Amino acid sequence: MSISKYIDGLQARGQYWFSYQMLEAETEKTAKAVERSLSRLREHGTIASPRKGFYVIVPPEYRAAGCLPANWFIDHLMKFINEPYYIGLLSAAELFGAAHHRPQELQVISNRARRPVECGRVRIRFFAKRYIERTPTTSHKVRTGYMRISTPEATALDLVRYSFELGGLDSVAVVIAELSETMKPRELLKAAESFELSVVQRLGYILDKIERGALSDPLSKWLMQQRPRLVLLRTERSSEQSQINERWRLKVNDDIEVEA
Repeated sequence: MSISKYIDGLQARGQYWFSYQMLEAETEKTAKAVERSLSRLREHGTIASPRKGFYVIVPPEYRAAGCLPANWFIDHLMKFINEPYYIGLLSAAELFGAAHHRPQELQVISNRARRPVECGRVRIRFFAKRYIERTPTTSHKVRTGYMRISTPEATALDLVRYSFELGGLDSVAVVIAELSETMKPRELLKAAESFELSVVQRLGYILDKIERGALSDPLSKWLMQQRPRLVLLRTERSSEQSQINERWRLKVNDDIEVEA
C-alpha cells in the first residue's frame, strides 16, 4: 500500500492522526521511503507534525492554518506520549459557556512541565500539576472522539490556582462569574478536596464578591472544618494595611474588581 493511500484510508474512517511507527509497520515501506513521502506530504500541507513521530492529517479547509484544530488530536497526542491530562482553565471555561476571555491556545493540564506545542497557527500550552488524577473531570465529545475536561467546579479552582499566569485574580474573577452559572454546590465541595486550601479560600472570596452565596456558603462551612491558616488574598502584594476576612481566613491586601 502506498503511503498516500494509507493516509486516505485513515481519513475515510474518521481517523486524523498516525505515528511514524504505525506508518512504517502497516505500509511495509523502508525508512527512506517513509521519510521521503512524509516530507512531500508536509510540503503540500496534507499532514503536520505537532510532535516528533506524531502526525495529523490536515483537510483542505484547515491547510491555511497549517494544522488541525487542537481539540481534534489532543487526546491522541497525550496517549502517544503516555501522559495523563485534561483540558482546563480558559479552554475548559469556554466549553462551559464562559467565553469572556477567549483563549488563543488550548490550555492543557498535565503532570509535568512541557514546552508549548506549535503546529501551524495552532498552539497548545501546558500547565504542570501533581496528582492530576484527583481533579474531577468529565468526557467531552469532539469531532474525532472524546477528550478529558475539568468539571466547571474544578475549572474555577484551577483558574484561581493558575491566576498569576492568566492575568491575575481580576481577570479570572470575570470568567468565574460566568462559569458559576453552571456550578453546583455539592460538586464544588467534592472538587475542593483535591485543591490546596489557599485556593479554596481565594475562590470563596471571589464567589462572595460576585454574590454567589448558594455556592460560597456551603464552601465556607466546609473550609472552617479544615482549620485553614491565614493567607494573603494576593501573594504578589504586600500584607501591610490588609484587613482580615474571617469567613475565608484571608488577609485582604487588595480588592478584586470584577469587570462588567
